[in-house]
Amino acid sequence: MKCNFGFERSGVPGKPPLPQGFVVSVADRILAVFRLSTGVALIGLFLSSITSHAQPANDRFTRAQRIVGLAGTVSGSNLNATQQPGEPIHATTGSGYSIWYRWAPPYPVKITFSTEGSAFDTVIAVYTGNALTALTWVADNDNSSATETFSRCSFVAAAGTDYTVAIDGVGSAQGDVALKWNVSLLNDNFEDFFPLNGVAGSVTGTTMGATLEQNEVPPLDNNVGATAWFSWPSILAGTVTFSAVGSGFNTVLAVYTGTTLDGLTLVAVSENGSENPMSEVTWDAELGARYRVVLAGWSAATGEYTLNWNQVLPPPLNDSFDTAVALVGFTGQKEGFNGGATTEPGEPPHAANASGSSVWYSWIAPRDGRAHFSTSRSLFPTVVAFYTGERVDALTVVARSDDGPPSTAAEVDVITQKGNQYWLALDGQHGARGLFLLQWTYSDLKTPNNSLTNAQSIQGFMGNALGENYYADTEPGEPYHAGDQGGRSIWYRWIAPANFRVAFKTKGSNFDTLLAVYTGLDFVSGLTLIAANDDDPNSGLTSAVNFEAVGGTPYHIAVDAATDRGINSPSIGMVSLNWEPGLSDFIGLLPTQGATGSFIKVCGLNLADAQSLSFGDLPSNFFFLNGYLVAEVPEGATTGPIHVVDSGGNLRTTSENFILLPGLPPQLSLQRLNATTIRLSWPSQITGYQLQSCQDLSDDGWRAEEPPTKIGGEWVVEEDYHSEKGSHYYRLVLQ
Repeated sequence: MKCNFGFERSGVPGKPPLPQGFVVSVADRILAVFRLSTGVALIGLFLSSITSHAQPANDRFTRAQRIVGLAGTVSGSNLNATQQPGEPIHATTGSGYSIWYRWAPPYPVKITFSTEGSAFDTVIAVYTGNALTALTWVADNDNSSATETFSRCSFVAAAGTDYTVAIDGVGSAQGDVALKWNVSLLNDNFEDFFPLNGVAGSVTGTTMGATLEQNEVPPLDNNVGATAWFSWPSILAGTVTFSAVGSGFNTVLAVYTGTTLDGLTLVAVSENGSENPMSEVTWDAELGARYRVVLAGWSAATGEYTLNWNQVLPPPLNDSFDTAVALVGFTGQKEGFNGGATTEPGEPPHAANASGSSVWYSWIAPRDGRAHFSTSRSLFPTVVAFYTGERVDALTVVARSDDGPPSTAAEVDVITQKGNQYWLALDGQHGARGLFLLQWTYSDLKTPNNSLTNAQSIQGFMGNALGENYYADTEPGEPYHAGDQGGRSIWYRWIAPANFRVAFKTKGSNFDTLLAVYTGLDFVSGLTLIAANDDDPNSGLTSAVNFEAVGGTPYHIAVDAATDRGINSPSIGMVSLNWEPGLSDFIGLLPTQGATGSFIKVCGLNLADAQSLSFGDLPSNFFFLNGYLVAEVPEGATTGPIHVVDSGGNLRTTSENFILLPGLPPQLSLQRLNATTIRLSWPSQITGYQLQSCQDLSDDGWRAEEPPTKIGGEWVVEEDYHSEKGSHYYRLVLQ
């Protein structure tokens, strides 16, 4: 654009005079505003005489220059570079003249970036993230030292992760850029070993930059150097082979035991010569041993390596159908390992892509319903199949998980019938083997007593309550039970029926339990610990406590899963909570009073062999049910103790007197009012009784009905009833 104005510059021959006005520089253009004597303003836009430079190709984050390799140098320039909207100030001193590079390592390494050799005072910053406005800072630097103006930063880079490097100038500095990078080995030193896991596997990496550390003795020959260290635990006994086949340089392998560099014991070393690039070691690994493996190079050669290992294992105990491990309970989990497992003759394929490394379990369904089995927390892709039958070559498929992507766990539902025998085969997909965790529960079980406020109510001198902790967790403020952090607690609430010593146990549960008993209201006001136990010496991994209960006192009982102080994850499983008198000669009454003709429970240990029971001197009719003696109050009975004589002639007497109530026990009347309503009633002159109902006559299946309404001379309860509800039983219980 060209603009001519007919003015002369005063004092300069041949030049137009300077107009009244001012000049403002905008980018590479000059905007001149002239004020004329006529009052009319003219605006002229002139192209600057300064030559314009193009922006660098990698001026923008999205156009970052890709650099590759474990070491290298690239040159560039930040001349005319710009700052993008949302771009951070790099290393807090960058001035907005940034250029970008991008790099990703093939395996974990320590990387160092440097701008040494650049023509100006630089800053460097490294980020991860896919957008300029969503960057995560990794490292940065202004000056590498007090006397240097180039920048240097180092960090540990994850395999396959894109790292974006920004280079900027301090104080608007611009010029030529040199970017250098090189990697160093993470596991160069003995104490910085790289962990390997599993019975088989392969890892790749580089020994570039590896050295011999101080006091390190190279394996096999003094000419060997540039060592990289690994650690491998043997979870089972079996012959194992490590090899460096596929490496890009002449390698040496050695295996040691020991925990310090100066206390190592050589287990095996490769015997290849300097002209044979393949190294391999084989030895008999011991159960639970941890081995240190070193990979080195002849003549301290370095390069990219491939380290392979494979352990030949004996088959697991449940490798065959006939040696299936029994699963117990309606909820539980089982850890296992299918390394070394095989396919036996006649065994059906458990999925289209099964590995042929199956292990077997047997399970007798404890109830009707839909059981859900899952391997979601296993370390490899699994398949699960359910069968019925008597022989491995004559099985009928009940349910089977479908083959899915290799990362998908097996999930299968089975419609069960109580008492039926089922067989479960667990295998790997596409040849996969490893550690697995099999978990199961019934779909209608939702762990209702997961919280203290929803504790399940239990009653009486003795009993058993079955539960599960599949969906359990811990609450804010919940204490550690038995000193273990646990993590899957469920709660019960029990009101002591009398003063007596009571024993609570989790015997019959199918996992390692914790048990604790408290008094108090809640976590906020605080609970008082009464008794706690992790492992009962008399019952293995289940728990037991014994304490003096105070009649009428509410107790909170927590059952949790042990973790061995955080070493293991808390298990899921079936909970069997049992309670009974803690002294063998104790006998209690429930209730402690009754009328002639009513029934009471005589509670105690070892009452099944009772030969006689009497109220004072009056014998009573009685029968044994669920650990109790159920006795009828005989006509003529009076207030006083009850006596029980066993088959050996030993006399036991109740710790408290039975109290006789006047009159006869109330008679419960039942009447159908219409097709959907029933009416239950008893005389209102008789007080202190509670109406209860159940569906199966089990001792712990009775539940309290709504409080009655007094109508005329009767206590009355009305409730809906229809045929779909099935059988219902009702009783009056003295409170």
